[in-house]
Amino acid sequence: MTHEGHQGEKRAMLLSGTPFGKEELLVGKQLHERIAEMYRSGKKKKEIARLLDIDVKTVRKITRGEPWKPYERSLAPVGVLDPWKEWVTKRAPEVNYNARVLFRELREQGYQGSYDTVKVFIRPLRIPSALWDMTVRLG
Repeated sequence: MTHEGHQGEKRAMLLSGTPFGKEELLVGKQLHERIAEMYRSGKKKKEIARLLDIDVKTVRKITRGEPWKPYERSLAPVGVLDPWKEWVTKRAPEVNYNARVLFRELREQGYQGSYDTVKVFIRPLRIPSALWDMTVRLG
């Protein structure tokens, strides 16, 4: 049996048989409570960390009495091109996916971003249209 497999089994057993994968490694409520319970029963912080295969700093934080709170993903920041994406998507085929033309027209509308941002945005739009115009010549 590999070391990783053994650690995973031990961890699952200590968590009362609850299966968990990578996502669960973010300290869930059950794991948080199990760490606190193990600490109250007299286990040392390093031992808890080793048994559960988690960082000792995580154990320290929990044993200091910090309450459990669920992980909340932060919202993605609004990109500089976001307000114009719909317009660019509609306008791109009309100018044959020319990023320079789109960039110039965006600047006239108040766009403050870079040319590269526009170029990277229209690249995936351009690929399917390039395939439509292909000509296959058979010899």
